[in-house]
Amino acid sequence: MNANWVGFYPTSWDWGYYGVNDGAPFGPGHTAAQNFFGDNMLPNGVSFLGVWKAVEEQLAGFAQADYKITDRLKFTAGLRVSSNKLDFDAAYLGPENNSNAPFGFPCPVESCTFGSGVLAPAYPVSTSHSKENAVTPKFGLSYQMDPANLFYATAAKGFRPAGASLRVPAICDADLRLNGYVDANNNPVQPTAYKSDSVWSYEIGSKNRLLGGRLVLDSSAYEIKWKNIQTNISLPTCSYNFVDNLADATSRGFDVAAQLQANDRLSLSGSVAYNDPKFDHDALSPSGAKKIFSKGAGIPGAGAPLTVTASGEYAIPLKEGRQGYLRVDWTHTSEWRRVGNLDPAAPQYDPLLKPIPSFDAVNLRFGTRIGGLDLSFFVQNLTDSAPALELSHGTWYDPQDWQNISLRPRTYGITAIWRN
Repeated sequence: MNANWVGFYPTSWDWGYYGVNDGAPFGPGHTAAQNFFGDNMLPNGVSFLGVWKAVEEQLAGFAQADYKITDRLKFTAGLRVSSNKLDFDAAYLGPENNSNAPFGFPCPVESCTFGSGVLAPAYPVSTSHSKENAVTPKFGLSYQMDPANLFYATAAKGFRPAGASLRVPAICDADLRLNGYVDANNNPVQPTAYKSDSVWSYEIGSKNRLLGGRLVLDSSAYEIKWKNIQTNISLPTCSYNFVDNLADATSRGFDVAAQLQANDRLSLSGSVAYNDPKFDHDALSPSGAKKIFSKGAGIPGAGAPLTVTASGEYAIPLKEGRQGYLRVDWTHTSEWRRVGNLDPAAPQYDPLLKPIPSFDAVNLRFGTRIGGLDLSFFVQNLTDSAPALELSHGTWYDPQDWQNISLRPRTYGITAIWRN
């Protein structure tokens, strides 16, 4: 079970707010908060409150069996069965979430009375209860050619339980319409519950020791078939989001990792990982009026297509039997695909945002080991790389408010580790 409470912006709001003070629709004698938000502040001056409670129960059982076909060839089969239950209750409270807030506009009828009539406060409330069963099998075949070489193939099914989202405030109605979440009368609608999604993953690979064990290789290639995807729908103007089941996708990729003891002093390691997740067909809004994601488009949150790492450590003999070392770590991350509000073909496209660029990060460490003590000097992010990893800007009333997350700047330091 988890429960959360969030409150923001403690203030009295006695003065003008975005140019609104003693203005429409309630007129003189009312505070700026009442005129703009249509309601009073919560106790202690809180203007935003989110309260949600989720109780998840899962009862599961798992069994697996291995069968040796020959001394070298083994077959594996497993099965997991679970029963899942979810109870979800949530609400957005506080004047900022008032669905009937006037936002400083004139009264929509002949006269408006604060706190009643067409502008009586109304807040998003969501309640969802779901129960489902899931059966997920697993199959594998492995061939131990010799003690140094293993080859394998696996197929397995996985799933994520169903869930629920809180109804977004009325300020998001324009975004819902933009994304095609409307009913037959063009009124904004939002699913507040979503179903489970599932994957079938297929993988082949090997684990090998070569050159007398000095070289270790791990390699694999995979395909993942993803059904009924639980997709995060971002509403860029109001900066809220919810989850909906949209379309299916296929992800294909591979990864290779190697470790080499080049000589008594030098050890090297590296890896290459590539993934290519794409939607199998257009992901349409419930009304079918909008294409949320296009066939062949990348999946939000899937990460960079290509990641390459390389490391090297060189042992340096010192006086009196001590040993020093120099270590270098390098990581390269390719540019992320344009997905969601970065995709020009998507209804939520934001031309002010840019995809996460490719970048490199280099770390250095120079140290010595004296018995159980490892003392070292390090430099992280040697090149002071600062890519824009989560560039975003504010909502409809503060679009000039930009935010970003990047790598930690170049950092120097000393570490001391003691091992018994």
